[in-house]
Amino acid sequence: MTNISRYLLGLWAVFGVLLFLAPAITLGAEHKGTQVLGQSGDAYVRQSGARWMFGTSKVEKELVLKAGHLYLASFKNRSVHRDYVQGPSEAFAFSLNQVPITGMSRSWTLVKAQAEPVAQGEVLFTLAIRDDTVKVTLHYLIYPSESIIQEWLAIENVSAHEVVLEDPHFLQMHVLQKEVSQLDFSYMTGGMCFWGSWILKTSPLTPDYSRNFASDDVPECLPGQDCPKDGKMGNSVYAPIYTFFNRNSKDGIFVGWDYLGRWAGSVGSFNGEPFNVGLKLAGYKKSLAPGDSVETPKAFTGVFEGDLDE
Repeated sequence: MTNISRYLLGLWAVFGVLLFLAPAITLGAEHKGTQVLGQSGDAYVRQSGARWMFGTSKVEKELVLKAGHLYLASFKNRSVHRDYVQGPSEAFAFSLNQVPITGMSRSWTLVKAQAEPVAQGEVLFTLAIRDDTVKVTLHYLIYPSESIIQEWLAIENVSAHEVVLEDPHFLQMHVLQKEVSQLDFSYMTGGMCFWGSWILKTSPLTPDYSRNFASDDVPECLPGQDCPKDGKMGNSVYAPIYTFFNRNSKDGIFVGWDYLGRWAGSVGSFNGEPFNVGLKLAGYKKSLAPGDSVETPKAFTGVFEGDLDE
């Protein structure tokens, strides 16, 4: 091999190394101190200290653990560069021994934060925290090229005594706090056989709007029609989706759930704190012996722009 050949081969090797390192160099420039925990296509999980950013090119959420408190710091529509978390927001909620528990109600310690690929190319992000009584594990499933993130919760008794778990939420967040008066809230009646099923209903919101939903509510039948009284469960009264659309900016959030059991939802201002969106297991109460755990149903959140057909 001539000296020229060796020189060209060396240049090619350096060029190859630079190509391999380019993504890492770019990430370092844009996200100083940020570590990639997992990636598949445009789906990613990144960590910077005690902050975790996860999403795709269309949507991103951020969780922060600060001074022992875990909270949802942002929920972004990346296509229109808007953040829908505009004030304090819990990341989870349940009651333990009749005491409300959230990420901001106690001092939590990080157990683990990891991301792993799953069967169809999604990325599963798992974040676990604990105190002396309970371990809470938050799961987020991120779909490449989509604007949707699925989530659920696991709650484990890590104490040496029995505890009573009530009202575990499978979605809890405060969003759109500063633009409630610009929002249209839409939901759809369910699939039960009644006059008035599968109708999309839309209402403009106000700062003091609040409404509770439940799987066993009376169906919203058309006037003058008989309403069924039995057989209400799952999605028979309401379809499993809400949307919140900003009339001015023409974008918004959708929320849904994958559960056919008994559930309850809350939308609006509760305890003087706008704007709450919550989904929970209605009437749930269970004693957990030491080491016992419970996993909630799955919910999903996502973003859109244009109109509800987008």
